[in-house]
Amino acid sequence: MLLPSFYSFIFILCALAVNAQLNPDSLGLKDNPMVNDMEAQYFNIQVQHYRDDFDFRGKKVALFIDNNGKVMLNKKAYFDVWAREHLKRKDFGENQLYMLSAEEKERSKGFDAIIVSWSDKKISEDRWQQLIKKLRKFQRMSDVPQTSF
Repeated sequence: MLLPSFYSFIFILCALAVNAQLNPDSLGLKDNPMVNDMEAQYFNIQVQHYRDDFDFRGKKVALFIDNNGKVMLNKKAYFDVWAREHLKRKDFGENQLYMLSAEEKERSKGFDAIIVSWSDKKISEDRWQQLIKKLRKFQRMSDVPQTSF
C-alpha cells in the first residue's frame, strides 16, 4: 500500500512541472470572468482535489477571497492580489471550489463555478445563496460607463 505522503510527493512534483509551464503574464489580463486557456490550466491545477472531471476551459468563474467569501474580485484583481504571489512561491494557496448546478448557473447569469480563496470556513447553504445572489448583480468594471470629471 502506498502512503499518503507518497501521493503528496507525486502531487507536488506534478504541480511544480505544470507550474513551470504557466506563464504569469498570461493570467488575469482582463476582468472578464470567462477564463482563457492559461487561466484554465492554472485553475485546473489549483483546485484539482475538488474538481473531479470538471475542466475550467471555456468556463465563467466567480472569485471570492477571505473567510466565507467576504470579498468578490474580478479576475484581473484576483491574479494581481492572490494568484501571482502564490505562483511565485510555487504553491496555489488554500482554495475551495464550488460548481454550480444548471439552476444556479441560470440564476447567477451564467457562472459555472465559484472559487473561494483565503477562507478557513466552508461556505454554508445560506452563504451559498448569498453568493449566487451577488453573482446576479455582477458587472465587469470594463462594462461600467465611464464618466468624465
